[in-house]
Amino acid sequence: MDNERLLSQYRRLKNRGLCFKVLRTWRHQAVFGRVEGLYSRTELMRSLEEQKQHAKSLAYQGTKFASAMEESSRQVAEEHEAVSEDMNVSLCLCVCSCFCLFA
Repeated sequence: MDNERLLSQYRRLKNRGLCFKVLRTWRHQAVFGRVEGLYSRTELMRSLEEQKQHAKSLAYQGTKFASAMEESSRQVAEEHEAVSEDMNVSLCLCVCSCFCLFA
């Protein structure tokens, strides 16, 4: 007796769930003209969580990129200073050698 009652309750539950899904899909189809955008709450929450994780990773990559750009610009400035010092030294040597030739 209890088994039959439990079995009939389970069947009614599954039937109500199926009817709910069909009516929900039909209503969405009637309102929006399509059912591609019909998602469950858990799917939407999972998608939101994935988007948050992606945004965090993009922010982290952005900070890493900014620090790499600062480091590379610092290195370029150091190289520019070194090259300009070498140019000044070689220019001085060239000028000094020219004065020595004409002296």
